[in-house]
Amino acid sequence: MLKKLLYIIIPLFLVLLGWFGWMLKEKYFPPPAVHYHAGFIVVKDSKIVDFSGNQYMNARACGSMEHKHLTPEEEQLEKAHLHDHVGDVVHVHINGALWKDLFKNIDYPFDENNVTVYNNKEKITDFKNFPIMPYQSLVIFIGKPTDEKKFLDQTVTKKHIEDIEKKSESCAATDK
Repeated sequence: MLKKLLYIIIPLFLVLLGWFGWMLKEKYFPPPAVHYHAGFIVVKDSKIVDFSGNQYMNARACGSMEHKHLTPEEEQLEKAHLHDHVGDVVHVHINGALWKDLFKNIDYPFDENNVTVYNNKEKITDFKNFPIMPYQSLVIFIGKPTDEKKFLDQTVTKKHIEDIEKKSESCAATDK
């Protein structure tokens, strides 16, 4: 009888111990904050598209949302967005953000089959499913690119991204 009781009590104790440990970890050791930046420009009809307008901006302050309690819409916005009327530096707050998340969030659709994209001046394909990485820089040509070199020379630099980080203390990168 005692042996049967031990077969029940010991696994139950181990399960409860594991649950208790997980609860302590969640409460006292939350995952580190994610916040990094990358640069981008979009060239359409041989002109750089200006994304510095209010319609493209996230009005919330960086890091103002508690990630445990986000609605699906808030979580989507936290993946990739723009701030402070800076239209060439994307802010990322959730690991695994993709470039398609930014363009969804700023409501800027375009035909994927009609683009040429460079990541850090190297041509890539399927850029919408390409992860946003700290300090990377994309140049996206919509339509047939003309004078590619001119626009590739205007790639957003790491220094520019770092300067933007310095201008906003509440929005400085945490993942350097």
